[in-house]
Amino acid sequence: MKVLNRFHKFGFGIVFGFLIGFLWSLIYSYEGTSFFHETLVKKEVLPQVYVITPTYRRQEQLADLTRLGYTLKHVPNLLWLLIEDSDSLNPLVADLLKKINVPFVHLNGKVLSILIPNSLSFSNISARIPEEYQKKKGKPRGVSNRNLGLEWIKKNATDGAFYFADDDNTYDPELFEEIRKTVNVSMFPVGVCTPYQVSSPIVRDGKIIGFYDGWKAGRKFPVDMAGFAVGGKFLLSRPNATMSFVMGKEEEDFLRSLDPFEISDIELLASNCTKILVWHTRTQKNAEAPAIDVKYNDTNLVELRKILVLVWHTQTVKTEKSKQIDHEKYGNTNLEQLAKLIV
Repeated sequence: MKVLNRFHKFGFGIVFGFLIGFLWSLIYSYEGTSFFHETLVKKEVLPQVYVITPTYRRQEQLADLTRLGYTLKHVPNLLWLLIEDSDSLNPLVADLLKKINVPFVHLNGKVLSILIPNSLSFSNISARIPEEYQKKKGKPRGVSNRNLGLEWIKKNATDGAFYFADDDNTYDPELFEEIRKTVNVSMFPVGVCTPYQVSSPIVRDGKIIGFYDGWKAGRKFPVDMAGFAVGGKFLLSRPNATMSFVMGKEEEDFLRSLDPFEISDIELLASNCTKILVWHTRTQKNAEAPAIDVKYNDTNLVELRKILVLVWHTQTVKTEKSKQIDHEKYGNTNLEQLAKLIV
């Protein structure tokens, strides 16, 4: 009887082992068509995407970050660097980040909060606008935040790609899958941008021949902040890469700081720049909420007022009608496809 029981156990082990082996052989024998195999491979090889978002406290901040955060939640292997222009981290933003549950680094130059597997180092560089720029009418917003994000990546990243994503833009999750392909510097169209309503490299026969942007201003790289991404290894090979505090030249000076880097080196994404996957939308500014009458001090309005420094009545700013593309000049380029996507 004991011999029989051992045989049953031994036989069960053989059958179980055979089934496991058979399943694994199925997974690996149908490479390219097996859902299981593709899932495993994607988890192993998906390059990291770092998203640098400058933000500051304002009426629309939580609304904008809610929309952006839930977009990023659809993107695997992404780390969100949310950098506040403030002396302290906004607890409302911190709570929102934990609720959305996207892997993040939340910092302002003095405080670091993280939701990622490993503890990472941090450089204590202020994300506040320098005092000499704070009182200027045309201040270069977000520069300190972005530079702090660059320092963080230089100290903690080894590969992948990073992207400057303003909190009030609109993003198709497909954009971040495109950005993963970036080796050095990639570019792609941005919709609802400049009087042309699109900012993009001009592509003919798969090669970049110039830039289509409503505000060139003598720039070598007339592109929008949302229109390019940079490879992690490439950034590490350019230790002087930084963004200047010159309003209107933030993108230009940053791309020039990547020298040696030429227009011919640009990697074209979004199907040779024929698709728009990001739009430079802007949330309409709202008036500050009025003080709550003391007669409501024992009601729920007290708690709501803590959130509504802020009025969450957001509205996308209407943009002007786009200028017509010169089909004679730009015939047989990607602009003919982009023209179908803009009004």
